[in-house]
Amino acid sequence: MDWTNKNVTVMGFGLNGGGLGVSQYLLDRGAIVTITDLKSAEDLLSSVQSLQTHPRGSSVRFVLGEHRKEDFTNADVVIKNPAIPSDSPYLQLAHKANVSIQTDLQIFLEYHRGIPTAPPIIGITGTRGKTTTSSLIAEILRMSGKRVALAGNVRKSVLDILPQFEELDYIVLELSSFQLADVTISPEYAVITNIYPDHLNRYDSMKAYVADKQHIYQFQTSNDTAFFWIDQPEYGAQFADEAPGNVVRVSVTNDNITTADITIRNRAIYGGTQGLATFDDIALRGEHNQLNASMAIAVAHSLGIQPIDIQKGLQNFQGVSGRQESLGEFEQVEYINDTTSTMPVALITALKTYQDKPLHLICGGENKRLTYENLAQAIHSKVQSIVLLPGEASQAIKESLAKAQLLEIVEEVETLADAIDFVAQQSQAGDRVLFSPGATSFGQFQNEFDRGDTFVELVKKYYQV
Repeated sequence: MDWTNKNVTVMGFGLNGGGLGVSQYLLDRGAIVTITDLKSAEDLLSSVQSLQTHPRGSSVRFVLGEHRKEDFTNADVVIKNPAIPSDSPYLQLAHKANVSIQTDLQIFLEYHRGIPTAPPIIGITGTRGKTTTSSLIAEILRMSGKRVALAGNVRKSVLDILPQFEELDYIVLELSSFQLADVTISPEYAVITNIYPDHLNRYDSMKAYVADKQHIYQFQTSNDTAFFWIDQPEYGAQFADEAPGNVVRVSVTNDNITTADITIRNRAIYGGTQGLATFDDIALRGEHNQLNASMAIAVAHSLGIQPIDIQKGLQNFQGVSGRQESLGEFEQVEYINDTTSTMPVALITALKTYQDKPLHLICGGENKRLTYENLAQAIHSKVQSIVLLPGEASQAIKESLAKAQLLEIVEEVETLADAIDFVAQQSQAGDRVLFSPGATSFGQFQNEFDRGDTFVELVKKYYQV
């Protein structure tokens, strides 16, 4: 599209770089931009200041703390933040006024398709593991000498990497269901790590949530490739049968060892009969990371990356901030920041990962219409205390623990600072503190990243580091 002098409304400036990236892209191409967000100018200060210093900063107008009807009915194009549901009344006004509604990802994919020499895109989605898998794919490719850009749902706008096209061999995009909801183009390589119930506060059914995830492969051509975890029969295996292009099937159990392309046998990961890596090569802890590593290895192997470079990438990759991230020891107590745990399955996974030391768990928050019925079963003998933050999810967790007669180790607090004070006093040398909320951060923090940053700051403040 020629954006020159187009009146464009960016709905949802956001805090993770997407709104800023698309606004800079539009200004660079001559558009007249209106940015509207329900957050205040104070909340969005750093992003606002970035645009005000843009060479065409005078062509941007901010409408913050509110939305106005005229900004949607009088625009040529509305670009919505992925977090905004399509049934927003303001988007409905734009529809009625015949205003085009787009997203930054769709703009990026259309631009990419129009450049014959553009580097291939590897898109990754899933309920859990997509950030780790995306980052691990990028690391393995870099270790093999490839030039790679990582963007998407990793606090970096996809549009920020457009100027790098000529310098890249591959683009790796982590994509959420919200981002995929509005696209009509799939990447050349599509990965779905797994599917679990999530975001049911946004979707009216699990089916609707899964349908958005499926967009990552549904628009592929016969020349493209999709990667699925077929140990999930109702999702991965079924998707593999439906995909329009080439399919690589990944399994981490013996159940599908004869049908999968990537398998695990005797603590080693194989592509067919070729050994690609061993568990000893994987620097990350936990069984869930064996799946993440297997998906990353499947992509690298399909791209022709040699086992030696795959192994180097696995050994070099130490994980992603906020995902079972060790902050080190404070007075001989280890602290783990798992702030991106926003659902029960993530909390249960974290509990399974850490069973070798006495454990103090900080969890809870707001619910996404998810169930915590199975949580009590994951509370093992090493769990010494469970600290609940305020929120509806915390009450659901408490109910689950009550049925298992575990309330004697539960402490309810008002703030994250109170939680750290409590666990610091309860813990002893050799213990571990796990911050794995298993819920969202609505109300108390801007998002899970802000929540994780606050946790790190509070731990350091308590220990005067």
